[in-house]
Amino acid sequence: MAQAIALQRQLLSEASLLELEDFPKRQGALQRKAKQCNETTSPKPPPAPGAQGRPQRPRKMLKRNFNQQQHVRLEEELQLDHLLLLREAFANHMPVDVGSQQRVGGSELACGRQPGRGSRRQAGSMSLEEFQAALSAMLGSECWKSQTELLFNKMDTSCDGYVDWDEFCTYMLLEYREKDRTVKPRDALLSPQPLIRHCPCNKQEPNTRVLAVPYPSPLRFISISKEGVLTVWNRKLHPLKSEELSGDSSDGGGNRRRFRHWTTDAVYMPNVHKIAVATTSRDIHFFDISTGNLFEEFYLFGMNNVPKSLCYWYDTKSPGCRSLLLWGDDEGSVGLLWFLQPHAGLFETPFSDENGPQRVFMQDISVHSRLVSYQVIHKIHQEPINRIIYEPHADLIITSSGSASTSVVIMDVSLKKPGYIWKIKKGVKCFDFCKSLNLLVTGGMDPSVRLWNQYVTSRPVAVLHGHHTTVLDVAIYEPLGQIFSYSMDAVLKIWDISSQRCLRTLLLKFPCVQAGHALEHGNFPFLLLSAAPHVLLVSCRDYLGLLRLQQGDPKGGQLLTHNAPLSSALYNPLLKQVVTGCDDSSLAVWDVETGEKYLQLSDAHGQEEITCMAFDTSQRCLITGARNGTIKVWSLLNGHNLHKLEAVAEAEVTGVISLHDDKLLAVGWSQQISQYNITNPNNTYVQADLSWKSGQLHKDDILAVDHCPAQRLLATGSVDGELIIWTLDTQRPLQYLRKALSARKQAPVDRLLFLQRRAQGSEWRSRPLLVSSEAGWLCWWSIAGPRHRHGHFYAPEKGDESVLGLSSDQENRILVSGDTAGSIQVWDISHFALGLGDESAQDCPPLLHRWRGHENTVVSVELLVFSGQLFLVSASADRRACLWTCDGHYVGFFGQEQRWSLCDPTTYQHPSTPGSCEEDNTYVQADLSWKSGQLHKDDILAVDHCPAQRLLATGSVDGELIIWTLDTQRPLQYLRKALSASLTTLAILLTAHAPAWRRTLWVRPELWQDSLGPGPTIADDTPGRRGEEAGSSGQAAVPPTSGTGERVEEQAPPRQLRGGLAMLVEHCRAQAQTRQMVMSLSPDAGHFYAPEKGDESVLGLSSDQENRILVSGDTAGSIQVWDISHFALGLGDESAQDCPPLLHRWRGHENTVVSVELLVFSGQLFLVSASADRRACLWTCDGHYVGFFGQEQRWSLCDPTTYQHPRNPCGQETEEEKEKQEERAADVKNQSQDSEGTSDQARSGEKHSSPLLTDRHGRVQNTSLGFLHGCPIFQLCQNKLSAALPPKLGSGQLLPLPLVPREPQCPTPDPLDSPAKAEHTKIALGLQVEKDMQRKAAARQQRRLAFGHIDASKISLTASICTPFQALSMPECQEVRLPSDLPMRPWMTRQGLKVREADLMLLPLTSSSPKANQGGDKA
Repeated sequence: MAQAIALQRQLLSEASLLELEDFPKRQGALQRKAKQCNETTSPKPPPAPGAQGRPQRPRKMLKRNFNQQQHVRLEEELQLDHLLLLREAFANHMPVDVGSQQRVGGSELACGRQPGRGSRRQAGSMSLEEFQAALSAMLGSECWKSQTELLFNKMDTSCDGYVDWDEFCTYMLLEYREKDRTVKPRDALLSPQPLIRHCPCNKQEPNTRVLAVPYPSPLRFISISKEGVLTVWNRKLHPLKSEELSGDSSDGGGNRRRFRHWTTDAVYMPNVHKIAVATTSRDIHFFDISTGNLFEEFYLFGMNNVPKSLCYWYDTKSPGCRSLLLWGDDEGSVGLLWFLQPHAGLFETPFSDENGPQRVFMQDISVHSRLVSYQVIHKIHQEPINRIIYEPHADLIITSSGSASTSVVIMDVSLKKPGYIWKIKKGVKCFDFCKSLNLLVTGGMDPSVRLWNQYVTSRPVAVLHGHHTTVLDVAIYEPLGQIFSYSMDAVLKIWDISSQRCLRTLLLKFPCVQAGHALEHGNFPFLLLSAAPHVLLVSCRDYLGLLRLQQGDPKGGQLLTHNAPLSSALYNPLLKQVVTGCDDSSLAVWDVETGEKYLQLSDAHGQEEITCMAFDTSQRCLITGARNGTIKVWSLLNGHNLHKLEAVAEAEVTGVISLHDDKLLAVGWSQQISQYNITNPNNTYVQADLSWKSGQLHKDDILAVDHCPAQRLLATGSVDGELIIWTLDTQRPLQYLRKALSARKQAPVDRLLFLQRRAQGSEWRSRPLLVSSEAGWLCWWSIAGPRHRHGHFYAPEKGDESVLGLSSDQENRILVSGDTAGSIQVWDISHFALGLGDESAQDCPPLLHRWRGHENTVVSVELLVFSGQLFLVSASADRRACLWTCDGHYVGFFGQEQRWSLCDPTTYQHPSTPGSCEEDNTYVQADLSWKSGQLHKDDILAVDHCPAQRLLATGSVDGELIIWTLDTQRPLQYLRKALSASLTTLAILLTAHAPAWRRTLWVRPELWQDSLGPGPTIADDTPGRRGEEAGSSGQAAVPPTSGTGERVEEQAPPRQLRGGLAMLVEHCRAQAQTRQMVMSLSPDAGHFYAPEKGDESVLGLSSDQENRILVSGDTAGSIQVWDISHFALGLGDESAQDCPPLLHRWRGHENTVVSVELLVFSGQLFLVSASADRRACLWTCDGHYVGFFGQEQRWSLCDPTTYQHPRNPCGQETEEEKEKQEERAADVKNQSQDSEGTSDQARSGEKHSSPLLTDRHGRVQNTSLGFLHGCPIFQLCQNKLSAALPPKLGSGQLLPLPLVPREPQCPTPDPLDSPAKAEHTKIALGLQVEKDMQRKAAARQQRRLAFGHIDASKISLTASICTPFQALSMPECQEVRLPSDLPMRPWMTRQGLKVREADLMLLPLTSSSPKANQGGDKA
């Protein structure tokens, strides 16, 4: 500690003493005025001895300044008068060595002090008792005795039990400096200089504007240069691609012309994923960026004036509603372009064969009136508008210009209200507006920044001076209440709005900055991102600079302990402080009595995360370890870094242990134990001692460590579950509690905790002393004896959680655990596992309390005693450290505004919890960070999850079935993969537009053998394409021949049914030691057809808690109850061939049953069904009708006489329904007969149908999923599942799967073309989609009536440039060959088109006029 003492002496200069006097002067100016007023009426006491000639303050007046009820600290109330009196007390104090030696002990030795001065004790030094007596005599009261002892412990940095005036002054000076630093606002910059990048594509031209494009992720920046070069950058300012604006190519000369004008501004349009770029050629270019590329989509030209500045607004809550694009032009006018249906399109897009962007003439904007509305506000300014902002809350437009008469104008869009006009000398060059602060900030030619009230134009609120040249841009950083201003000389200033003073001046060191040379800037140098990632981009000529900013109050101003997830929290009983560390490498010291922050350390390990913390034996130093392997030692009294320890490896430090004699042990991912000696205070850098006698015994990363001082033991646990007990004296392993296995089949050791009180007892050898946390299980271990494991129990309330926080009281009577679900548990362990004869405790200890303390993982818990009462500190990844009573009452969290007093329970936050903060959670943003991303290629129709096994099942329209693990968020099993995208697209094309085409897809037999096997494997045996990926990749193939090269006749599609149920058996095996579940899913454990009628689907599935019965509801309105108690439970059977026993079946609704739900009420089983007939009915499980919700007559479930039974809500079937059923049966019969005449499979007598589940386009479809949680069964409801499977084929044999039937056959009607569509399609797709489908079906029918038979050859000629029906509307034409020297457009050349002169004569002359075409049609 000699270094700390020398540092104190160094700080005690004359300037420091003057500064020490200045702090309390400024702090107590008002109190001293009140004292002077009272001094005139109070008698003056005689002067103290040794203080003649100096006026004395009355002691009674000094005492009345202290108010213990205000929860203030003693250091805060000490004024200059108190310091002067205390200095005299230290100077005149003559210690009695004998008495002081006798007083050494008691609390001093208990606090870890080592009185080392003894006879060397000098005059002016006081012990704790002497210091308390001096303060009590000065203050005239002993009410501050407890805080006096705490103050003494903080000042005693040398840990010798004495303090002098120098140590007192040093501590108070640092205390005042820290308080002044916390009160003073800090600037928002996190780095002194920006990250600078050069724009090589700009050709030395400045950047006009820089835009931030967050979608598609990740975040990108787009810079637009003055000459029209668009460059895309990633978030680290690395260039990705560039694109140049093209000139107007309307007057010929090629497809693209070089851009010969200047850009004026650009704006990002988030809801349509486009950017708009304005130029001096009086036009605006619209680029589509939704795919990550820059594609110019629209070109708006022919504007009356040059747009100088742009602004875009849209409703964030309704992105599809109308949006607004504004611009201010060079004539001082404002143009407003309202996009009425932005998701439908910005402009009308008629059919055109021109290559390049669609041209929109501004004078013909009325042609696009369905999508666009245009408005102009003329002559607002006398000079060009250089800035424009739209304020949607009040529907205001704010513009600025360089005119002195109309510098800033705020007006209503409707022009019905009078506007506000600011007249500023030399005009305004830039401004920013903040509605929440009601603040307008302007900058201009004069080097001043002005702050205005929105409604006061006469004079500014404040004028900020400091720039020396023209202010080019200003921006308000609302999270921290600061203003950024940037001038022409590349000087950036940061201003505090509340204090109106400059916090920092920064000269940006761009390479183009040279003394005496004027810098060229763009019109808009700033890009400020107030949201994540909180950066400020500054452009200077062809350079970009990126500055990272502080986040301010996260979550919209919500206060937190730290701005990053916490990693640990410790309690210091000597200083009565709580220390917290977090992932952003910051540390904070908090007063536990009031919750006030005492000390803040930022960037303790640079940018590395703090992973562990510990106190030294004196409890005055903090040891921190980081993820990169570095270890540092800090002084808790002043925050100085005393030692830097050598990193053994660039690996995470997971634990640090402080031993006697200032020696440290560190463990981590280096898999070894390293030693450090910090006894010498002059050694700032301490090397690691790797001479641990046993060497490296752990074969995997060490995650947990703890030590037992009473028995001189050390315990370490690693990722592979290995547990080793070491003796510190010999540095060798005493016991292997558990050895690691070859494969990682054991849970990792997350935490270790020695029960120190039990270790001090005489029976410590036979009792468990160590508690380990392993995947949520708390295991109890003894050091000696034949058996080491004496019990275990699962601590978290939910499954699949872990315990990362463990703590116990001094008597080891209670144990506190915190898990990854945010829950805290308090256990009574006073008698747990103490039986001498028991080998292992089978039950868990009594659970005293359990509560949800945090929204995220609890990383640390710590028990503490304050004023004889037990409290609990918990730290979490939700960025909060909370204080609780031991019974779960919430005291508060460190960092909140309101202070608490642990002696006053009325100041606690109980009964509120940390989750009930003043935060509006009505709108929750979606988290799209699912680790596996988007694996489904089609719409997901069904989902269910299994909490017991932490599984998720999803099924999509294309029939794909995926089982996910919720822990890893990755697919566990593909029960069935979807067909390839090309196959689906081809099937839709052939079905919709060319039913006369006949194609055969060749599918391997595995696809047909069972519908729930692995993904379909599609092969292509076409000669010339062998060896390509056609099986595992799922690509479709259309071979004309079989595997032997012979032509195979096309077969009719197999007869398909709907509504099948398939069940899969989960075989679970539990490993007893590791408690890890190993799951395997059988691909097909049984299937059966549930509906009574054919061609139906099951949309409702439910099971009871015991999984004994299964209830299904189909599209015919029927409900079935099945007995599944013994179905598909035979482990030796490959598949259950029969269906389970049908207990009950009845028609419950007139329309599709969309949902069924089983419930238990008073021990009786009931069933709720919902239908598209607009009724939800209640039934008994045997089909007795209770009633429907909404009826007038009320029922009582306890009284069956109130039921509606035997009445049924459906009644009898109508004649129309019977006719429909007869027609449907006849169609099925005809289709079956046609299939028998054309199919080889039918001629051979096989009557098997396809197990594939297809929708109207021939795609496999899943409609409902459900887990049976009571037994290992997973159920799946599918569409069009047949009752039988085709015979098994050889491994090399192929089975043809026709997409579309032959012309003579009777194909299955498309649901879109059928006027009587199946009701299950309506329900599965939704009413809105159903209406859209009806509209498309009607339009399709009209087209077919107009065009008649569709000629496929005609469509094929123009399929690449237009839609099929556009091709059908063209006049009849023939394919000709054109002369090779005929001028051709570039896109024709790229497609390889060639012409010949001989074929040109055969080309008939046709008119391209629409009128001529219409006349021809009429003729």
